[in-house]
Amino acid sequence: MLVVTPSVLAKPANSAATKRYLAAYEARERAVLAGMPAAVSAARALRTVVIDECAGVAKAAPAGAVTTEAIREEILGSTVVTGESPLDRANVQFAHAVDHLRWTDRTIARLVETFVAEERALAALTPPNICDDVRAWVANQYSAVSAATSDFLSRLHAIEERAKAETRLVPAEEPEEVILRLLRPYESADDKTLVRRVEKLHASLEEHLISLLIPAVEMDKSVGLPA
Repeated sequence: MLVVTPSVLAKPANSAATKRYLAAYEARERAVLAGMPAAVSAARALRTVVIDECAGVAKAAPAGAVTTEAIREEILGSTVVTGESPLDRANVQFAHAVDHLRWTDRTIARLVETFVAEERALAALTPPNICDDVRAWVANQYSAVSAATSDFLSRLHAIEERAKAETRLVPAEEPEEVILRLLRPYESADDKTLVRRVEKLHASLEEHLISLLIPAVEMDKSVGLPA
């Protein structure tokens, strides 16, 4: 009598879920890559507003202070969130496409759930008014940041910390990178070809990310943060 073990039954289901995940991930990477020019334009537009409205406001900012680093982090986080706004639709569509997929591997299932939650949380995050917050910080003689700054950073940290907690086996990796690595045993030959395409797309996106972050550095200098 042929005995069919749970692991034998699980493999086709895991493979099917993997195929659907990879297809959705490739579609997301293509959409994000196509949206990068708009993302960079949004980040540059934010830079223009900040330079026009509050250049030099914090020229007496103390170097190395905790509050100085909080403002620097707010500027960076706001730049990323603003830049990603044209990409939110692609990220949310991806989240919707994969959040119903199931694997018997609990680590994969947990990481996909975390990744989906991260994409949705980032899409829902609204950046604060940088100039208002810098002025409030200056008014407090650089001793405390505004409630808006604290709230924004708190929400941003919560998203980041959840992702870090779930990738504790390999802390240096992002959830999406760990997921791709853990899916390898369930990939078909066609899937491996798809993964190679995804890797090329991801490499192209990494190059564009530098352009997305440059406005943050320019805003730091403009408002007067020390190098």
